[in-house]
Amino acid sequence: MDIQKLRGCEIAHSKYLYTLLGGRLRIFGPQWFSDSGNSGQWNPLSDPNEFMVSTGCKELDQLLGGGLKKGSLNMIEIGDNIQTHHTDILENSLVYNFASMNRGVVWVPTKKATSKTVKDTLSRHLKEHALEDNVRVYEKYGEGGAEGLFRSIEGKDVSRDLEWRTAKYELSKSESPVLLLLGFDTIEAIYGSQNIVEEMSDVLTFIRSMGDVFVGVTTPSTQSTQRLADITETHIKLENIGGTTVVYCEKPHTELFALEIAANNGYPKAKLSPIV
Repeated sequence: MDIQKLRGCEIAHSKYLYTLLGGRLRIFGPQWFSDSGNSGQWNPLSDPNEFMVSTGCKELDQLLGGGLKKGSLNMIEIGDNIQTHHTDILENSLVYNFASMNRGVVWVPTKKATSKTVKDTLSRHLKEHALEDNVRVYEKYGEGGAEGLFRSIEGKDVSRDLEWRTAKYELSKSESPVLLLLGFDTIEAIYGSQNIVEEMSDVLTFIRSMGDVFVGVTTPSTQSTQRLADITETHIKLENIGGTTVVYCEKPHTELFALEIAANNGYPKAKLSPIV
């Protein structure tokens, strides 16, 4: 919906995405969200069946046919001009859901996040033992990192730094499946390679064979996006349309859904609404 002129009224925002779901006109637009005043404990979504795990977002699980398959390779592609809290919510939901169910998470966040910022954010919605027992944030320079969370990596050989059997051993208090969540802008900045996906092929092979879950997150500057898209089973995309963040899947192919964030239970939760 384009608003070109309103007599006597200022047009603060001229383009809106809308849906006619349920026979009603509903408008979406830019959303600003702050989690600073929320401290509710995350209520995990259960697995749909013995072969899949939840993403932490009910509607996204439905788009993917139930959730993420055990032993699968998956990706989230972030487009241009996506609001920061919208890029964070899907990653954080994955971590919240895995950790609250006593499952392990190996995490290399995107550039804007460190083990300290991760701990500051997640500790508001996860019990201390769930966070420190189940989440490991890998950083090249780990000095001064958040105690209990960070693990320092050398940054020379990605397959060695992410050696999967070692990673799972260090999460001995956690249950399987374990999640490997990688921000590829950070990975490429650390290792400086255009063949990073091929170089971590052993890691991905072990994840498949052990029934764990891999999710790679790419940004507009990521060089590995197309190669990652070639090998992943699910491909989730975030794009900006008229100030609204929309989510859809290339694999499996879906229609557009508007992404919103709510905190009705004291913790941030992603909600997807179909655009019809």
